[in-house]
Amino acid sequence: MAMCSFADRFSMFDVTPVENLFIEEYMLRAPGDYVKVYIYGLRLCYHPVKEASVTSIARALGLEEKTVMDAFAYWERVGVLRRTGDNPPTYSYFNLKGAGNGDIKDHVVQINASQYTPVDELLIPTGKLAFVTGTAFDFKTPKPVRQDMDNGKLPNGYDHNFILGDPGVMRTAAEVCEPETGRVMTVKTDKPAIQFYIGIGLDGENGKNGKKYNKYAGLCLESQFSPDTPNKPQFPTCVYKAGQTYRFTTVYEFSVR
Repeated sequence: MAMCSFADRFSMFDVTPVENLFIEEYMLRAPGDYVKVYIYGLRLCYHPVKEASVTSIARALGLEEKTVMDAFAYWERVGVLRRTGDNPPTYSYFNLKGAGNGDIKDHVVQINASQYTPVDELLIPTGKLAFVTGTAFDFKTPKPVRQDMDNGKLPNGYDHNFILGDPGVMRTAAEVCEPETGRVMTVKTDKPAIQFYIGIGLDGENGKNGKKYNKYAGLCLESQFSPDTPNKPQFPTCVYKAGQTYRFTTVYEFSVR
């Protein structure tokens, strides 16, 4: 369970501009279904002196290279060997105060979605789409995570899927700001939905530097197809034919306001 944070407001200016973090290859197996998955990661850091070395990559990712301090990108390239459904989300936890430094309820969040997917008692989408306007799920205008928890609209908080649009279109899905430090995280993706989860299930897990991750210690913005998509034909499909290859990108971009 990874927490991502800055050591201080400007630490990212002193690191190597481009660093390959990982390349993974693994096979997912289910009865009759086989998927070969390649996950690529890139860490892109803005350096005021070496700006030219990151410009082309920044532009390719849709980043504003003159304002970005640090960005992390996931690429998924999947080759399907037999017809199968595949919906791997990005599932990183973030606390912009720093790992284990309190909770994220004062983080200010904006999600660029006008609809979300209501769920049943098991948190499975019902198949309907609902407009966020006037509800606790309306993050079109930035607001603190705690706002609609404290006023009773949604006391337990968020573990919900928001609709972004058609798959394959790169867009700014969300932005998170921590007001005390001014740290900002912008999430860009070409997936059609994003799950907003605020660590409701965290219960004292061991974290970095011996710290405990308790309830609300981190938030996730997970790019994905809507949950239960194979059983909901009205949602964009994540079922692929044999021989088909797909690729999606998610970028977490960091800066200071």
